[in-house]
Amino acid sequence: MTTLPSLAALRPVAPGIAAGATPSATPLRYAFDETCSVLVGWQRRDGVLRMLSPTAAVVGGIAGLRPGDSLRLLLYRDEMVVRDCRVVRTTLQGVELAHAAPGGDAGAPPVSMQ
Repeated sequence: MTTLPSLAALRPVAPGIAAGATPSATPLRYAFDETCSVLVGWQRRDGVLRMLSPTAAVVGGIAGLRPGDSLRLLLYRDEMVVRDCRVVRTTLQGVELAHAAPGGDAGAPPVSMQ
């Protein structure tokens, strides 16, 4: 017997819906299980974006990160989006990140590269 929920139970009902999202908030542009990269120093590591909200993200498939580590999250789709983040904790889902301003506080808006 397993205590883990199925993958279908972990997915949102509709793309762009996040827990605690308000109706006035802009919908999320990134679906679950999208390819992304993480820059740690000069190393690039490819991973899978599991969750994205305006203030946080969960990335799977990246090992060796500890709480407090600083990194850059690269998201690919119509344009490349770069976000400075800090590792909050690691779970079975992946690495939980909080968005941070370059060298500053969490909660800063993302930087869009065109």
